[in-house]
Amino acid sequence: MVVLVLGMLTCVATGGVVLGYVAREARREEREFWTPEGERLIADARRRSDELRQRSDELRHRVGAGAERVRARRLTSPGDGGGVAHHGEGEGHRAV
Repeated sequence: MVVLVLGMLTCVATGGVVLGYVAREARREEREFWTPEGERLIADARRRSDELRQRSDELRHRVGAGAERVRARRLTSPGDGGGVAHHGEGEGHRAV
């Protein structure tokens, strides 16, 4: 089993070395490494990642604002302990 895993890792490493060599040689000769379709896929992925980053920032701000409102409500609510139930209090518990 160990030999099989080592063989697979060797194949992956060899593929990475070959890919790096081909990419470096293409850059040296000032050729494009990616096909036009590959370039389009990369551009789409970058655009989508930018959109997701913007959406996650908006969501983070909305969640932060909502958390602030909840904290403010808890601080201004009547002396009920901020809605936190303590052990031994409330329905279904009896004093021993």
